[in-house]
Amino acid sequence: MSVTDEQIIERLRVLLGESDLQTTTEKMLRKKLEEEFKLDMAEKKAIIRKEIEKYLEEQAANGQDEDEEEEDEEEGDKSAPSRGRACVLSEPLQKFLGEERLPRPQVVKRLWEYIKANNLQDPKDRRKIIVDAKLRTLFTSPLTMFSINTQLTKHVYAPDADEARAKPAKASGEKRVEKPKAEKPKPAKKAKADDGDGGEEKKANNFQKPLRLSEDLASWCGTDSMARSDLTKFFWSYVKEHNLQDPSNKQFVLCDAHLKKLTGESRIQAFAIQKYLSAHIIKD
Repeated sequence: MSVTDEQIIERLRVLLGESDLQTTTEKMLRKKLEEEFKLDMAEKKAIIRKEIEKYLEEQAANGQDEDEEEEDEEEGDKSAPSRGRACVLSEPLQKFLGEERLPRPQVVKRLWEYIKANNLQDPKDRRKIIVDAKLRTLFTSPLTMFSINTQLTKHVYAPDADEARAKPAKASGEKRVEKPKAEKPKPAKKAKADDGDGGEEKKANNFQKPLRLSEDLASWCGTDSMARSDLTKFFWSYVKEHNLQDPSNKQFVLCDAHLKKLTGESRIQAFAIQKYLSAHIIKD
């Protein structure tokens, strides 16, 4: 059976998307490809390694936009904004942008235009954002390029949520609980979409949930709470900014003083970063 490099790469990327990157190794992926294609992949090690490294870099670069979309989908209620539609903005955000409605990506873009135009990125660490008087009407310190989307959620609503609130008020002078009850079928719909795979849905939601960080981890991140997904993005941003990937094998990271303090290691596998950071998550 003849298999092209393109076919191997295409299947590898599917496997990467399905895998738990905290525990998966290059060897595990190669064995999986060997089983599926029934070929020895020893000669394809370089191609497989290069594609894994490329995938990891893409995850770091594109993770922010993907997480915004996941947050919207996982909310599963009327207040979750749809990325393609104009969202209803909170009163403070309306005053800030001069708009009543905007798609969420446009809101994020306009905020970053303001931040850059006013040089509000910390010159010592550009991941951190200086909260001036105007930003303080929307956000609280500390604010980072990763936590800004979490804080923005309370200022952006789906159009349906606004209409749902307005209709009961117009229909009668009384506030009734019957309308919210009508939304109860939502969870059943979500369960159906899961196709019986409720465990994975819970895992996805937990990955987005803001967590309390230890003093050492909070000092490194610049914030005392962060979702696991944001921690992963912060880690990759830090690694790339400080050139900490091992040049001999970019799946490994050479730990500087900060990372050594957090992991206790001088060299770690990038896939396993969540294992090390878990020790610095404060359980409620």
